[in-house]
Amino acid sequence: MKKPLLLLVLTMFLTRTWANDAADSLVRLQAAMQQVQDSIDNSLNYSTGKVKPDGGQVQLDIPTGFKYLNKQQSIYVLTKLWNNPESATQGVIGMIFPEKGGPFVDSSYAFVVTYEEIGYVKDEDAGKIDYDQLLKSARNCGRNRRLIRTLTVHYRTSA
Repeated sequence: MKKPLLLLVLTMFLTRTWANDAADSLVRLQAAMQQVQDSIDNSLNYSTGKVKPDGGQVQLDIPTGFKYLNKQQSIYVLTKLWNNPESATQGVIGMIFPEKGGPFVDSSYAFVVTYEEIGYVKDEDAGKIDYDQLLKSARNCGRNRRLIRTLTVHYRTSA
């Protein structure tokens, strides 16, 4: 009778000790992760107000309540912290976060700012464009896409 009771007490003691070690390990792991996150957050340099991203092609006016992260740091956040592929960073010139947000903040969000050198119209050429015709063409393009989708759905359901 003594041996089973002693074995039961010893098992309970070891289980309690192991459980405390696991809980302590979890607390230590969470503290270490928080320390790494804080270190990364402190190393990020945000800008506010008027910002001219790398390359100088554009100027952004970051509104009150938001902050801008430059190209290199944005690529780091996107690829190293958020595990996006390098190909997803093509054309990225920065990111905009809410003032109290950041890469590790739960329920936060970010705008990824990209730039492509397409669609530039010189001032002297802008006066030559028939904007009514351009709008009409864009509307027809949308109607044609809807018509094609409708015909495709009808064809698939009829076949």
